[in-house]
Amino acid sequence: MLGIKKRDAQGAPDAPAATAAVDLRKLCTFMPLRHLDAADLNGLKNQFQMLKCASGQAVYKADAGDLLYFLLVGAVSITRTDGRSYRLEAGTSDANRALRPQPGDVAEAAGAAVLATISAETVDNLLHEAQEGGIGVEEIQSSDPNIDKRIFHDIYHQYMNDELEAPSLPDVAFRVREAVDDPDASPESVATMIQTAPTLAAFCMKTANSAAYSPTTPITGIREAVVRLGLNATRDLVVGYCMRALFKASHPEFETVMREIWWHSCQVGAVACVLARQLKTVNPEQALLAGLVHDIGSVVLVSEAQKHMKNGIDAVTLTTLIRELRGQVSAMVLRRWNFDESIVEAAMEAENWSHDSGEGMSIADLVILAHVHVRNSLPTWTAGPPANEAVPAYGKLPESGDEMESRLELIDNAAADVDTMLSLLRG
Repeated sequence: MLGIKKRDAQGAPDAPAATAAVDLRKLCTFMPLRHLDAADLNGLKNQFQMLKCASGQAVYKADAGDLLYFLLVGAVSITRTDGRSYRLEAGTSDANRALRPQPGDVAEAAGAAVLATISAETVDNLLHEAQEGGIGVEEIQSSDPNIDKRIFHDIYHQYMNDELEAPSLPDVAFRVREAVDDPDASPESVATMIQTAPTLAAFCMKTANSAAYSPTTPITGIREAVVRLGLNATRDLVVGYCMRALFKASHPEFETVMREIWWHSCQVGAVACVLARQLKTVNPEQALLAGLVHDIGSVVLVSEAQKHMKNGIDAVTLTTLIRELRGQVSAMVLRRWNFDESIVEAAMEAENWSHDSGEGMSIADLVILAHVHVRNSLPTWTAGPPANEAVPAYGKLPESGDEMESRLELIDNAAADVDTMLSLLRG
């Protein structure tokens, strides 16, 4: 377990040091503070504590009180009670929200870091006063003019308190992933699991026989399909394909939304996969998987929204929920499923058009570029990307002619491959 570092030879402090006054201009961009008006936020100014942490120093321990932490500078490493850990960097979409430690969570600075802290109860009370008028969610009436904000903050508080109901990874996907990650995995054992799901088996067969895998002769058995695809590729394809089972709604009013989310995920996954295959910088199946799961947070939010149907939730509320929380909730679910951080990052940054992953093409870059390519068919809740040249990921594409606008032509030239992948995903 992480703990507070002892004073070292250079005299590093045992606890984070207090720093200068808080900068409200920075804090007002964080969730949930951006939902407070200027007067309310200014009223909190003297209640923030600024912390400056040295590398390796504890930010909070397992017995941390009920505080919100806002990462302003640097990075922190967070370890959950179940042993899962991840890194949070200031300025990223993942860090653009308050951290609310759950019992047993610990965090330490990964390099020099500056954070602001405040009582979670103080912020919660102010949000209730400003947005809910002190009325509990169970008391909301459908005629209430503030219902949209109240529902939004109810679901947001569930997220902050780690109370959202996340779906389980489909059983066959879980078993195949566990099997492939076993050093003793074999095509035979994986094929046996896949055969228990006929539609999944058909998908694997069709994929292995598709032009993307350059088949010289058609295969007729699942084992041969696994061998041709490779164990890791089979794992990613299986997990991605099984996601479709989660995009279901219990109410007809929301079924259309779920279908729209799934189709959008398929488009992004197919384009990201083909782009990865063209560029040969990222594993194509990983890119496909990242595209298919990047909106899993939207599925959770739609499921939660269904619970508020009697309170009159409308399209505007749902759009706001997805736009504000999609990335963070997607990251929460993917981390619970123990997905690689590169895929978590892709989900978080999928609609962050200014995201710059540094040198080289990352999975997040491919997912962003896939959104750019399908800009004319994005879901209604997605704010479209700016001009191509304003997207850092776009600048990493190889030049094609004299115009920057032509760099995505390599996808247009592989349109048949995209259509093939979409056809496979449709089943």
